[in-house]
Amino acid sequence: MENILATTIWSSCSWLPIPCRSLGFAIGPFRVLEDPEYFGGIEEDDTSEDADEAREALEVSRENGEGIRQVYFAPLFARKHVHAEANTELIPNTRLRLSPLTSRQTDLCEGLDQSVLTATVGVPHRALSLVRDILALPAFRTVSYTQIWIPNAVHGGSTSGALHCCPEVLVNPFLGGSIMDARLLPPIGHRLPYNRGGRVLQFLQARCAVRGWITSAIPLGGQDDVGQGYIHTLIESLLMSWYERGHGAYGEGKFYSRQ
Repeated sequence: MENILATTIWSSCSWLPIPCRSLGFAIGPFRVLEDPEYFGGIEEDDTSEDADEAREALEVSRENGEGIRQVYFAPLFARKHVHAEANTELIPNTRLRLSPLTSRQTDLCEGLDQSVLTATVGVPHRALSLVRDILALPAFRTVSYTQIWIPNAVHGGSTSGALHCCPEVLVNPFLGGSIMDARLLPPIGHRLPYNRGGRVLQFLQARCAVRGWITSAIPLGGQDDVGQGYIHTLIESLLMSWYERGHGAYGEGKFYSRQ
């Protein structure tokens, strides 16, 4: 079967109540990547008791929809494999035999994955941890975060949770995630250097994580400047200044080269 019309399905967790301006959904077909900093840190050959407990905790997090993930549109040739395993539940007593990807297609998928991870690993994780730790929240409003990368995505206005009359573009945050322009990512086999885009992309991701929390936690009060933007901007600027002091040197991205 060469044509399987299905999307990737994943869940996320957040603390209630959720403001209506922070709700949303996205339709794929997506390729989903887990943040190596959030889900990593355990060596495969580590058989200690602590490592086993950590692996079990990570599996529970995956089942509950917790964690930080990067999502982008899967290439055309890979989309039939996105939902291959779940189709056994949708179509009982049916076995799907899909033609495997060629070596060139596999290399392209791996290159796209690396391009996303080199520019995103740990960035939203550090931003959300900073918000939680500095504000000493007894119950953080979200335990999952998903960055959705869409080509030519632009600023969505107040419907995406942005501040009132915000002049920025490419900032589309919501509680538990954000929509980013895929054109900001480095090309396959390259990385964005610290002084030519890496730092800008890092702070854009961090700002989306911080702003999504702010707009969901602080009530909006009509059309006045104070209720719709001034207080939000003050808090956001303060949190971003702390983020820059703690993590501002990581804008050069992860290094890797093609063999």
